[in-house]
Amino acid sequence: MVAFPDIPQALVPADGRFGCGPSKVRTAQIEALSAPLLMGTSHRAAPVRDVVASLKDGLRTLLSVPSDYEVVLGNGGASAFWDVACACLISSRATFGSWGAFGAKFASEAAHAPHLTAPLIDEAAHGSLVTVSPRRASEGVDVYAYPHNETSTGVTSPVYRVEAPDALTLVDGTSIAGAAPVDLTQVDAYYFSLQKALGSDGGLWVAVLSPAAIERTHRVEESTDGRWVPQFLSLSAAIDNSRKDQTLNTPALATIVMAERQVRWLLERGGMDAVSAHCAQASSLIYDWAEANLAVRPFVENPTWRSPVEDSRAAFRSAHPGTDLTEDHLTSFDGVEIPVAVLRDGARGADDGAQGEGPATGRRGDPGHGGDGPGGDPGSRGGLPTQGPGGGLPAQEPGDDLPAQGPGPLFVSLHGGGLVMGSRYSGLRTVVPWMHRYGGVVVSPEYRLAPESPAPTAVEDCYATVCWAVDNAAALGADPGRVVLVGASAGGGLALGVLLMARDRQGPQVLGALADYPMLDDRTGQEDGSVSGLQYLHRGTWPSAYNNVAWEAALGRRRGTEAVSPYEAPARATWLGDLPPVFLSVASAEPFRDEVVALASALWRDGGVAELHVFPGGTHAMEEVSTTWLARGLGAARDAWVERLLVPEDPGTNLLAVARAGTYPALSEQVLAGASPLAQGPLEGLEVLHHGAAVGLDVP
Repeated sequence: MVAFPDIPQALVPADGRFGCGPSKVRTAQIEALSAPLLMGTSHRAAPVRDVVASLKDGLRTLLSVPSDYEVVLGNGGASAFWDVACACLISSRATFGSWGAFGAKFASEAAHAPHLTAPLIDEAAHGSLVTVSPRRASEGVDVYAYPHNETSTGVTSPVYRVEAPDALTLVDGTSIAGAAPVDLTQVDAYYFSLQKALGSDGGLWVAVLSPAAIERTHRVEESTDGRWVPQFLSLSAAIDNSRKDQTLNTPALATIVMAERQVRWLLERGGMDAVSAHCAQASSLIYDWAEANLAVRPFVENPTWRSPVEDSRAAFRSAHPGTDLTEDHLTSFDGVEIPVAVLRDGARGADDGAQGEGPATGRRGDPGHGGDGPGGDPGSRGGLPTQGPGGGLPAQEPGDDLPAQGPGPLFVSLHGGGLVMGSRYSGLRTVVPWMHRYGGVVVSPEYRLAPESPAPTAVEDCYATVCWAVDNAAALGADPGRVVLVGASAGGGLALGVLLMARDRQGPQVLGALADYPMLDDRTGQEDGSVSGLQYLHRGTWPSAYNNVAWEAALGRRRGTEAVSPYEAPARATWLGDLPPVFLSVASAEPFRDEVVALASALWRDGGVAELHVFPGGTHAMEEVSTTWLARGLGAARDAWVERLLVPEDPGTNLLAVARAGTYPALSEQVLAGASPLAQGPLEGLEVLHHGAAVGLDVP
């Protein structure tokens, strides 16, 4: 017996409503159930029938249903429709295309029907596809059936009519209907459930029927061949009731209400063109990763057969509207090509100088830990978070109160994932709003992951990315003098490692680095490690037990020894001077708490500028998994720091604030003596505090 491992809790999606069965139901759909006169009433009541009519009309628009076809609803799921088809659409014999579990199940239903001749089956191995071929007239085949999208294998078939006289073509669209375009003139029955791509709940089937299919069912049910058709399986009854905007008997009303709201929402978002683009691009993340990974390969090897109901860049665009995404690649320190995502504000009409060169090579990982995971839907501007996942603060439009400037900042986004997972599309939700506000570009590298590529590969790849981005800043449309590193978790640790590398190698100048709950110390979680590392050894969203696995994957036997460099684990740095300003956030209830606080203290000790935020009660990746106020607080702190970094205030403002506070009496006496604070006193060459750092102030 195979022993299946337990999935670490940190790798489990925060929202478990996913899979090939029931889909995630949006909050707005749930809210629709509270409408008066819908739930807890007769399905033949006028308000419910109005919803049924709206659902049918919406599906007709979304699927581009031909004018002479009908949209029919019936009780049960798509599996129930197999029995309906066996009873009412197959006159004598059917031929089935079978290349997975669901095509085989329909064929099995027909094989067990006592009134039908044994079916013929065109088979292909799982992961493959075969075109269903027409049979000789002598074989008596009057129905050809195959799945549009085989749920069990991820094989998608083109939708085509099997050209055979007097035969119907039936296509199972259950796991793809509403997510990909289909030419319904090629079929006589296109049937599906509502709990999959259409994101409702189970209990109903929908069939789009041609005039030939409707004629067939009436002819079969009215024949005198002795076939018994139970009323529940009567397609004629379903057609008659659907024409009245109802079902034969009481349906799952919630399914209808939620489906109607979902279809309306899909139409509002652009209909099939937008939806299919979203889905087609969201699947490429999986396929591209599998293609580039030496250890795995796509189960469906032929790209033309691969299901489009999963891809990445469209999912990205849906989450970040108004953003132009291109691809490029750079050569790493050891000659390996690293894919990078390059993002620009589409509204600014930036030069597309770094147009991608087609699919890039490199490993892609799980966009989970530290990435664009589930979170609140904040107050937004064009669908973008304005203050992090928690939202809540007033939005400022791009350019509000900002001085006129040339090329915008160069944001380098380093994704999280414990050095063992993540992709170049992870973590972008943090930085994209700043790109919209301040201009410039975002560069996000696909740095290589452990254990296949142990440390220091990841930090070297990130440093190479910064060098490449600065060298190509003009083509990218960014200011090479305003480089901002942004990273969360492992990405935050990598950002600090890059700062140390840039300092020691006299590399590119970095304006500042923002590191959220950074992964800094390989000794955390060991017996002689930090207090917080031992406190949260087995608790939280990223306990030390998981952190131990990640560090061991990255460092192997070097972990915990003096062979670990500060670039790999920045907490090991003995001197943190000559670094740009650093933003640090961490939660109080996570293993990284103590190492982040210690790093902030070391930065201050060595004369650096550090802003530290410790959020009480939060856990690792707090904005993704914790309460709204934590998300709002972290988002606001980030935004304020970035604003000060990119739009610095007059040092004199800080000087006056310190003087008026009276903390330094000598300074207060110098600055505040006289009516004009900045005109009085020996200010030239005076060192004052500016954002926590001592700076020289020259006043004419």
